[in-house]
Amino acid sequence: MAEEYNSQGDNAPERTSKSIRGYQIVIILLVVVLGVLAFIYFRQVKSLKAEAKAEKAILEENINDLIVDLDNLKVDNDSISYNLGVERQRADSLMERLQNERNINRATIRKYEKELGTMRDIMRHYVKQIDSLNQLNRSLTQEMHCLACSLRILIMNGRMICALIRTKNGEVKHRESHITCTCWLL
Repeated sequence: MAEEYNSQGDNAPERTSKSIRGYQIVIILLVVVLGVLAFIYFRQVKSLKAEAKAEKAILEENINDLIVDLDNLKVDNDSISYNLGVERQRADSLMERLQNERNINRATIRKYEKELGTMRDIMRHYVKQIDSLNQLNRSLTQEMHCLACSLRILIMNGRMICALIRTKNGEVKHRESHITCTCWLL
């Protein structure tokens, strides 16, 4: 039995050495896997930052386009002109906030895109309103032109009637009808 104990006892350090070696292998594998995961993680973070930077550049370009569009809208209507100025200031403020943004991420970009979309909708509304006012203005201008032509025809007809009255009754004898014709023409 003493031999059996010795053989088991001698075996114990060998078994301990094998289990330590097994733990070392597991730890090494865990370190390698952790290293690979860290590499993948930082690669994705770098990729996401690059995407966010590209989206930020696109967003800045869209805001600049909106500013140019707002600058190109010229109207004589004071109310619309004032509101367009307010929207222009809002667009400038949005651009300034975006350029000063340090921590840009998808959520921040979505927030700016939503605000830009709202501003685009407002601008579309103003464009429709301006178009409607321009159409109304053209219609009224055309109507005014027609009325001016009609008025000229009426004035010419009135003068002809006055001239006929004068020649028929004699100009000197009927000053009253001349005065009436003149007043009627005015």
